[in-house]
Amino acid sequence: GTSSVRYYGKTITAPLKDLSGGSRPSPSGSNPDIGAIENSRAVRDVKAVTVKSDGSGDYATIQSAIDAISDADTVLVYPGTYQENINYNGKNIVLKSTDGPLTTILVPGNNSIPVVKIINGETASAFLSGFTIKDGGNVRGSGLRIYGSPTIENCIIKECDDAALATIHSSSEIRNCLIKSNAQEGLFIDVNDQSDGPKIINCTIVDNGNVGLTSSATNGIPEI
Repeated sequence: GTSSVRYYGKTITAPLKDLSGGSRPSPSGSNPDIGAIENSRAVRDVKAVTVKSDGSGDYATIQSAIDAISDADTVLVYPGTYQENINYNGKNIVLKSTDGPLTTILVPGNNSIPVVKIINGETASAFLSGFTIKDGGNVRGSGLRIYGSPTIENCIIKECDDAALATIHSSSEIRNCLIKSNAQEGLFIDVNDQSDGPKIINCTIVDNGNVGLTSSATNGIPEI
């Protein structure tokens, strides 16, 4: 929408409050309503932001981009090595690399917590796509820890301690991923019941120290 117009030589700017004192626009990020009172049913446009390690994108770190966006938005990450720990914080967003996992690498800033956490009930609308995740420390799910049902695709998880990928009471879908060369388990699954468990589709789990895949209980199984 237009935030200001010129009228007879004067610039007229849209007010930040409506006649009832409500903030404009509402919801934040949508276009201001044409009327005097903001309508909360306005729909915010989804957006995509970029992350570049050299600082030339919208953001220089992935977490700062996640913190700035909302559900249904996309973070596009350009090639580079990003040393940080990432948390989706309950947002159903798309986080994807522009060039794939061989050139877009995530390593921990703090290896006492997972490199990537998707642990706040995110749904299948939350995507993680096209990253190498490596060098996780001695914590279960050191590369990627999931407590929700996100979609993970086209990722490489390698050279982590403990279980590289852990899903906790999760119905996530993990597809076209390579989980290799980790010190202990490649994939650890903690399930609630027979209806609970992730879908593992077209993944390779190889050369991990203890076992490729293990589960904490006998009352649920993954779908492979």
